[in-house]
Amino acid sequence: MLRCALRALCGVPLSYSLSGLENTDDPRWLLSLVATLGAAGDDGPDATGSVLYTNGAGLVEHGDALLPALADFGLSWLEWSRHHDRDDVNQSIMRFRPGRQVMHQHAFEAAFAAAREHFPVKLVCIVQRGGIETPADVLRYLAHARALGARAVIFREFSALPDTYRHNATRRYIDRTRVPIDALLLACAANATFAAQCEPIALTGGYYFWNARWAHRDGFEVVFETSDYGAMREHELRDAVYKLVFHPNGNLCAGWQPARDILWSNDDRRD
Repeated sequence: MLRCALRALCGVPLSYSLSGLENTDDPRWLLSLVATLGAAGDDGPDATGSVLYTNGAGLVEHGDALLPALADFGLSWLEWSRHHDRDDVNQSIMRFRPGRQVMHQHAFEAAFAAAREHFPVKLVCIVQRGGIETPADVLRYLAHARALGARAVIFREFSALPDTYRHNATRRYIDRTRVPIDALLLACAANATFAAQCEPIALTGGYYFWNARWAHRDGFEVVFETSDYGAMREHELRDAVYKLVFHPNGNLCAGWQPARDILWSNDDRRD
């Protein structure tokens, strides 16, 4: 179904975002995915870049097979989620299943170093209560990222959710632990140590997010970022298509709902 969808997108300029659940948990599936994307060639879209979003679990256990294949595919960079510089605190947030080696700092660091041998790796930290929430936390995390050789650190706020989202356990957790990124950014900018280490580069905005980019004196980028799912949905209700999402049911959609905003379907091979 993906091969058919890629042929339907022949010549369309885009970049690949490999995301959704944890891609690296099933190495055979991920290898098949990148092989399919890579084989599209001139019969597929005009792809100019690609990024993999991961928590690294499968890279710790299957990195020897996955990393060379991802490099051969031409992955532009990898965004690795790690929400604290201490493994015990990170585990209290990310809650890896028992037996997953990625929860341990030594395994994470070894896999991170292996990934860096193949392509740039950026660290992603969701700021939150009980995790990274103060300028002191940010500075400590940046020192840790520098030691790891990260190409960039992205501090993200939990996405703002409109009232149409259910008030379930996940929503309650987000509301309870949210750290506003603008408040954290202002606190960091007022911190003398942070100001001595980081220089502002740019403030950019997309159709449902904004980010503030800083250059660290040690040669990597520091980004503060937030997004609004209400604004995202408002834009998706307009005529413009901002992203293409290929769903397991064979639908290529203009958003994350697998039965809404369908642009192409494997069922009827619509153009």
